[in-house]
Amino acid sequence: MTKEQWVDSKLGNMTLEMKVGQLMVIGFTGPIIRPDTAELVKKHHIGGLRIGQKFIGGFNVHRNRKELPDFLQRSTLEPDLNTFDTTPGLGGTHCSITEYAETLNELRGYSLDRENAVPLHFTFDQEGEG
Repeated sequence: MTKEQWVDSKLGNMTLEMKVGQLMVIGFTGPIIRPDTAELVKKHHIGGLRIGQKFIGGFNVHRNRKELPDFLQRSTLEPDLNTFDTTPGLGGTHCSITEYAETLNELRGYSLDRENAVPLHFTFDQEGEG
């Protein structure tokens, strides 16, 4: 099957609601999958997640930060827990990169369990901070 045939088959078997859902990208700050996020993925067929990762600390270096290049100095800062990217009501939520990957893979699994499955795509929100 060619790529074009695959796309035609997928789109041809989707309802209007599924097609509209594929156009939606919602914000996600982990590592906790809230029920509303799971529902959007499972039931409303959203196409992707905008990842805000400010709850993950930067590189774990054992050097004086001032010896590092500027872009690495910014990466070694503690998570910025005073921004809108934190999960409301949870205070300082931290996780490792591995734990966060597991969370994203779980969400992607939800998308693959849907009728006419199309995997979620992820986009990362850096805004010059990483």
